[in-house]
Amino acid sequence: MRTECAYEVEAVIFLAVIAVSYKKKNWLDLYMNRCFDQLLRAGLLFTFLDVAVRVLREYIFPGSFYVYNLSSVIPAVAMMGIAMLYFQYWHALSGHRLILKSVRSLEMILPAAVVTILDVTSPVTHLIFYYDRQGHYHAGSLEAIVLIVVNIYFAGACFVAFNRKTGLWIHRGISCLILCLVFDLSVVIQFILMKNSILLMFYAMAFMIFVCYLLYQNLDRYSDRISGGFSRAGFRKVIQEKFKYRQRFSCLFITIQNYQNIMGICEEDELADVMGEIGAILRRYGGRQNQFHIHGADFAVLQKREEESVQLYKAVAQILPSKVRIHNKSIPISYGFYMLTLDEAAYDQAEFYKMVASMKKMLRDQLHDRQLLRYQGEVKRTIDLELQIARMLKKIMQEKRCDVCIVPIVDAHTGQRHAVEAKLYMLRENGRWIPEGAIWAVAKDMGYVRELGRITLESAMEMAMRERILEHGFKKLVVNVTPLHISSETVVREYRFLSKKYEFPLNRLCLEMTEDMSVPFERLEQHIAHLMEEGVTVVLDSYGDNVCNLQGIMKMPFRVVKISEYMVERYCQGESDVLEYQIQMLRDNGWEICLEGIEDRQHYEKVKKLGEISYLQGKYYGGLMKPEQIHSYMEEM
Repeated sequence: MRTECAYEVEAVIFLAVIAVSYKKKNWLDLYMNRCFDQLLRAGLLFTFLDVAVRVLREYIFPGSFYVYNLSSVIPAVAMMGIAMLYFQYWHALSGHRLILKSVRSLEMILPAAVVTILDVTSPVTHLIFYYDRQGHYHAGSLEAIVLIVVNIYFAGACFVAFNRKTGLWIHRGISCLILCLVFDLSVVIQFILMKNSILLMFYAMAFMIFVCYLLYQNLDRYSDRISGGFSRAGFRKVIQEKFKYRQRFSCLFITIQNYQNIMGICEEDELADVMGEIGAILRRYGGRQNQFHIHGADFAVLQKREEESVQLYKAVAQILPSKVRIHNKSIPISYGFYMLTLDEAAYDQAEFYKMVASMKKMLRDQLHDRQLLRYQGEVKRTIDLELQIARMLKKIMQEKRCDVCIVPIVDAHTGQRHAVEAKLYMLRENGRWIPEGAIWAVAKDMGYVRELGRITLESAMEMAMRERILEHGFKKLVVNVTPLHISSETVVREYRFLSKKYEFPLNRLCLEMTEDMSVPFERLEQHIAHLMEEGVTVVLDSYGDNVCNLQGIMKMPFRVVKISEYMVERYCQGESDVLEYQIQMLRDNGWEICLEGIEDRQHYEKVKKLGEISYLQGKYYGGLMKPEQIHSYMEEM
């Protein structure tokens, strides 16, 4: 008896040291870490209880029938619980968590629950064991069921470790197998060789937990030494698991708005002190396992519910330092806060990061320091539209085709049809058309600009061939492009190939380009010249909305410039006369003028007074034709 207590007391000390060490570790809030924490707590609790009961049996109630039964019940219940948690831990460690809402979780718990009930009731039913009135132990008919079920759980852990071929799966599987064999060896020693009851089981179990701790839990690789929390890699690891297991969570983001200014003044060690102070405040109020330093200027704190994130915001917004003392100078710090709360399976992981990036952009327009930007109202509508566009763009990239609509363009002198402008056609969930500018903006963020430009051009040429637009009196097919698209080294070869494939002459193709300063003017001018050598017409689109460098634009070899609908509308409403001076300047540069946004007869009469206008476009001349309307429109023409 004293030998048994000695082994178990040593196991308690063993597990207590591991528990203290693990508690001090800055471990991520991952499922495998939570499972190990449960396994460690269960091992420490059951081992301590068994030692306490054996002390009662040996020294305090040496002849108690009830203490005798309790001393046999606790080890069996302990082994069942620990074996089940061990099985669960290896599922999590191998990245194959059993979802608690599924039927399979019941399959995992049911054997342990049944054996536990049999063990607890055994003093009455005598199925596993019983003691007579003299205190002698007797084995029941189902005595071996405890070890059988324990080994079934261990075998399941080994199967999962070998079956999930991810990472170092062979190393992981061999480690699990060796640990299970060590436990079985202790059983053989204590029951067969030493003829004792529970001599080495708890000691072997403590050894298994200790080895798991050394191999898989004794890691701080996601720690951020500057802020004291976790790094961006740790944040992505946790978010990946949240989406994998469809867990609801809320995240409060804190960004330092004037970070670049502070970097220009601070030394590296001084900046680290500032970040460390902010990180300490966030850990104090948000939890040690929940604070992440995801970028130089950006922090994130994960919470389970939205209410917790709101409370955290109210607390830290008042406490975060508004000034920092550096080189005897008091430098103000401006903070921005934004928050996201996601339900189960509402979005995928890529969409979550897209939402984070969109909300961070919106903070730039926020004038008030420490104001919370929430995912609701207009913010939600804007981001949801971007996500909808992103989903449709992914579909376009997979299918290599897109829907196009057309807008007629007429000759201002004759009133006859001149061209059709092919536009990307996407609809909101409410059925409204999504402007092309919004689509191209999302495509640019996703890196789809060049591929989307090629797909749009090919779909437009396919439509032009199918509907025979040149035979219906239209002289040009107009397609919108971006500077990134036409600045490709292979763009001329692509256009030649598509021209041959769809039997569409390049001298009937017109490209409308919106300048966004993404390509240097010298390089852009060179590629436009190559296209013009092939007969392609290049037009400057949306003049008045996006032109940033007028001096550089005026040197570009455009033939036509299209003035934006916004500028035309202001002129027609009598709000501004800038349009008159702009048209005169563009004419002096040798460019033809196209006016967009001619909505009705009044607009037409108004712009006629401007003089030499080459082309007109708008609802007055037909407006936007949906894909299903194009054929009937061409037949009417």
